[in-house]
Amino acid sequence: MASYLLSRKSMRIVQIIFGLIAVISAGIILAFPNIGIYAVLFMIALSFMFMGIERLIIGIFLPLIKQVKHLNIGMGIASILLSIICILFPNIAIEILVVIISFVLMLVGFTRIIHVLKHKEIQKWTRIIGVVLGLASIGLAIGSMVSESFGIILINFFIAVGLLAMGFELIIAGITGGHYIDVRNLKDLR
Repeated sequence: MASYLLSRKSMRIVQIIFGLIAVISAGIILAFPNIGIYAVLFMIALSFMFMGIERLIIGIFLPLIKQVKHLNIGMGIASILLSIICILFPNIAIEILVVIISFVLMLVGFTRIIHVLKHKEIQKWTRIIGVVLGLASIGLAIGSMVSESFGIILINFFIAVGLLAMGFELIIAGITGGHYIDVRNLKDLR
């Protein structure tokens, strides 16, 4: 059974503010495409840096067996080096990011097609849509592999759409004052 969880006024204001920030960020990314790809690259580099520092701390200070200790230290150093490479050579990192996303899109397309063709119990129109979406995903992947600029535009588009969806969801939740939740899970939130 779904119920409506009301938010406090201060939380509603925060939701609206963060929603507006997300929508404005999406507009900036669409207007200035390089900002989006470099922001993603910076977040990846920052993640690698923090992950590397964490692995180093675990490897140095926790009482682990020798092989695990060395593995953690090695992973920490590798993560920190990847972070530095992302920052020092952003164009190479962007090319790698485009290739990775292209392969993921291609994999999603092939798995979508295989899934809808393998399951004969799926309705015909749903199978047709699944094949079309799979082929579209494969087409976007090939386009990204052929043209790096197309891949960058595609990544920026995905980022902008994600930010817009999240921003509008936060704004609507802030204006209406709540979220629909499953009442059975309410006790987990306390």
